[in-house]
Amino acid sequence: SSVKPTAFHTWLHDLHLCGLLKTVFTMNIDGLEQAVGLPDETVFYLHGRYDRLRCFRCNGVQLLTRKIKRVIKKNGHVLCTDCSNSLKRECSKGHMISDVVVYHDCRIQPHGEMIMRAAAENFDLILIVGASLDSNVSGTSSLITELQRSGAPLLYVNPSAPPSAYRSLNHMSVSADDFAALN
Repeated sequence: SSVKPTAFHTWLHDLHLCGLLKTVFTMNIDGLEQAVGLPDETVFYLHGRYDRLRCFRCNGVQLLTRKIKRVIKKNGHVLCTDCSNSLKRECSKGHMISDVVVYHDCRIQPHGEMIMRAAAENFDLILIVGASLDSNVSGTSSLITELQRSGAPLLYVNPSAPPSAYRSLNHMSVSADDFAALN
């Protein structure tokens, strides 16, 4: 991929190595957090990842490998290996679909429980970086509401001011990379 981690991604990794980073929620689908070495259990991809497939039936996840791409090209689909191993009948096996969730996607992502767990943690600071915070997107509203309930201070880092629905957030008007350079 031509997309490369930025100085901000590297800074997140540095925070992790120092034991200062608990959780990263990202709306990006590029996997750059893992590219800099953040562990999978630290990063929650709210919109999925472009390099993964998710089973519509059991919610299992597989990486989109060259082998799987060949199977999709040949058969038009690929069956979930988790469902395939546990279910005998072909019609009961789940089909793998893109892990990427787009606007108005009706699939339920398994993040609600993770958001609740993270919001209940004792955070010293919650950074909201680079997001546009569209208050018309229910997932964004839910996430911000739950994080505000945590009691931890929230800092919105973005060159643009937050939308009116989120004017109560503390705001720092800089890019993510410039913010990382300050620290």
